[in-house]
Amino acid sequence: MTVSAHRLAIALSLAAALIATLCLGSLTFLFCGQSPLAAWGHMLTGTFGSWNNIAEWLVKAAPLTLTGLAVAWAVQMQLWNIGAEGQLVAGGIAAAGTALFLLPGAPAWLLAPAAMLAGLLGGAAWAL
Repeated sequence: MTVSAHRLAIALSLAAALIATLCLGSLTFLFCGQSPLAAWGHMLTGTFGSWNNIAEWLVKAAPLTLTGLAVAWAVQMQLWNIGAEGQLVAGGIAAAGTALFLLPGAPAWLLAPAAMLAGLLGGAAWAL
C-alpha cells in the first residue's frame, strides 16, 4: 500500500467513524424524544461556547490524553498495560492526599515534588 493510499484509508475510516457517531447519536436523541440538531448544538455550545468551557475541556482532556499516550508507548514496546486509567486515579488520589493531609501548609518547593512522587508511587502501586 502506498503512502497516499494509506492516508486515504485513514481519512475514510475517520470520516466513517464520524458519520456513524452522528447517525447513532441522532437516533439515540430521537429515541429519547429530543431534537438531534438541538442536542448536538447544546453539546457544541457547552464545549466551545466560552473560553472557560474550552479551558475546562482541556483540563479534563489532558490527563486522559497523556494516559492514552502512555498506553500507546507501552504497546509500541510490545508491553500490555490494561490498567492505565486506574493508575491515573490511584496516582491522583495519592498526590492529592499528600498535598491535603500529609503536608498541608508546606512550602511549594517541598509540596510539588512530594505530591509528584506520591502520585508516581500511587500509580506504580496500582500497577503492581
